[in-house]
Amino acid sequence: EMRGTEVLMYFRRGCSVVGRSSEVALVARPELDVDAEDGWKFSVHLKRKTIDEGWGFAFETKAFDEQQRVVSKILSHTALSKHNRTFAAEGKHPFCVVPGDVLLRANGSSAFDTIGEQLAR
Repeated sequence: EMRGTEVLMYFRRGCSVVGRSSEVALVARPELDVDAEDGWKFSVHLKRKTIDEGWGFAFETKAFDEQQRVVSKILSHTALSKHNRTFAAEGKHPFCVVPGDVLLRANGSSAFDTIGEQLAR
């Protein structure tokens, strides 16, 4: 089990990035988890210094009200912004979380409320 300073999240690439050049490049990469019906999925393992720090994203209000966690914004100086900077610098842009991505699981939990509990730990 992950401690409160770590979380393993699983995302589905949101529709807001379809058509971007990075999305086109995904099709030819068999090591990525691409499903024709459900889109491309990827995992992100974040670590933060203390449990008082946020993970680094905000969710779209309308989607949240419908019990979906769709990323609306990446917050600066957070575990997620650090992850994105590191992966971008390594040329791994498809593994950066961007607005429109959908959070499917956190620490193995997929139920909406349980994901919230995992992120709040």
